[in-house]
Amino acid sequence: LRVMSYNCLADTYRRSWDEPGSVHSYCDPSLTAGGLRLPRILSEVLAASPDVAALQEVDVSWARRFWEPTLAAAGYAMAFAPKASASSNEGLAVAWRTSAFELVRARVCRLDLREPPPPLAEYLSQREGTAAAVRSLPSV
Repeated sequence: LRVMSYNCLADTYRRSWDEPGSVHSYCDPSLTAGGLRLPRILSEVLAASPDVAALQEVDVSWARRFWEPTLAAAGYAMAFAPKASASSNEGLAVAWRTSAFELVRARVCRLDLREPPPPLAEYLSQREGTAAAVRSLPSV
């Protein structure tokens, strides 16, 4: 079984990429445009030939328009789960080789910690700094 994980760098965050000193400021802005970047990422994913690929930071606008049809053409099916946050336009996609797997059920498990399960709630109640950091996250 070959599993791959890849962060696609959601276009929703591109507005800050090209600013001096930002995390991707060393890249030529023409290379960070989704229309050029995504086919390159797809090539890398397909070259790795994974049975299952977990893709992070998949833009909502690109999920159905680019990822689903291009992966389908390569023999993969895909499930997509957008982040729950209203301020986010990206999510996670899981793609699997249709010749190896059949989808039986898909379920989205939100990691939103506004109401954490009891063991985690107890842990966070004893660590205010950690609890504040967790509350500041939009969602995962």
